[in-house]
Amino acid sequence: MKYFVDMDGETFEVEVLESVEQSEGRKYTVKIKDERLAVAHLLELSGGVYALFMDHKPFLIGSESASDGYIELTVNSNRFRASARSEREENIRQIIGSKAVSRGEAGEVKAPMPGLIVKIITNEGEPVRKGQGIIVLEAMKMENEIKAVLNGSVMKCYVAPGDAVSKNQLLMTIG
Repeated sequence: MKYFVDMDGETFEVEVLESVEQSEGRKYTVKIKDERLAVAHLLELSGGVYALFMDHKPFLIGSESASDGYIELTVNSNRFRASARSEREENIRQIIGSKAVSRGEAGEVKAPMPGLIVKIITNEGEPVRKGQGIIVLEAMKMENEIKAVLNGSVMKCYVAPGDAVSKNQLLMTIG
């Protein structure tokens, strides 16, 4: 199974290649950036604290949920912010991002489905790059990041967090 992990502005594709039950616990083989790693002895020590042995190296991992949907991780005293999604969630995210701009004006970003605006990521006047997340829309109990499909600046934002929107409703213009 594949997962997509966003951490410190970079997305990593993590693939679980195999999972084997052993007498000392479950062992996994994972692939990250074409590198295969043996992950053994993932043990939960207490709520949100884990011991992990990867390629015979120990890691102490602490995790806390952040209010914005990210996870705050502490790995051997180094702190990271991360979010993860399954391959299915990534496919949905890609579809929504690719359909965010209507067939009308190239800079019109419209809602690909009805939902609730959770967060405005990029505000009026700010520059955006193609593929950059600009709005988070909740639909069918899933948060979907709508991405910019062109480079430019946000000219006008027509919605705010908490607004209910209908399919094809104009959310933002980019110029």
